[in-house]
Amino acid sequence: MSAWLPVVLYAAAIATMSSIPADRLPSSETLWSFDKVIHAAEYFILGALVARAFHVGPPRLRAVYAFGLALAAAAVFGVADELYQTTTPGRSGNRYDAYADAAGAMLGALAVTFLHMRKADDGNRSELRK
Repeated sequence: MSAWLPVVLYAAAIATMSSIPADRLPSSETLWSFDKVIHAAEYFILGALVARAFHVGPPRLRAVYAFGLALAAAAVFGVADELYQTTTPGRSGNRYDAYADAAGAMLGALAVTFLHMRKADDGNRSELRK
């Protein structure tokens, strides 16, 4: 369960942020001009956390499965979050936000999967040196 605790806490933080009514959000034009970058960065972290959880388990999945499931889980959560935002006063769901969420999740999951595979490969090389 310890591998999944960061995922649960981070997903709860995302849901909490989506619950903030629009009139309570910062109104900086500069900040919101980077909206898609913010979405991608937010979901990069989620994708990375989910991929890590699938790699270190339980379940301990092979890299390709961990990557695919992490991407799918984070992307589905992103769509659900966009739908949830439609219930928050002054907020709306946006398919382009969901696309940015999925892109960020893909990059985060890919980064963790790459690092995990590299670590595993380094471990195999050290075994060969013995």
